Amino acid sequence: MSSSSTRISFQDWLEIGLTEQAESILNNTIELAGITSVETIAEVKVGKTETVIYDTVSMIKPLLLVLPNPYSTAPGAAGGLSYNIKSLTKKITCPIYLGPKLPIA
Repeated sequence: MSSSSTRISFQDWLEIGLTEQAESILNNTIELAGITSVETIAEVKVGKTETVIYDTVSMIKPLLLVLPNPYSTAPGAAGGLSYNIKSLTKKITCPIYLGPKLPIA
């Protein structure tokens, strides 16, 4: 980052823009799930991805966990989401559905 204004713009996007984008996607998912009467819980959490996933699953004990594909290049990878699925499957007992492996558009 070449200047303080660039750093500030990036930090603003990281704090505000990325959160708004995540909330928008979550709200859309909740709306779609509501149409089919699927109970959903949406919450934006910060931390090491695997730890956040494991702690959340341990707390709410879902019947099915839906995650973006860890080998995909979009959209999760574009936002910096990465995790070790092998490590998670050793810790999580519920079924896990992985989304498709999509390229960045």
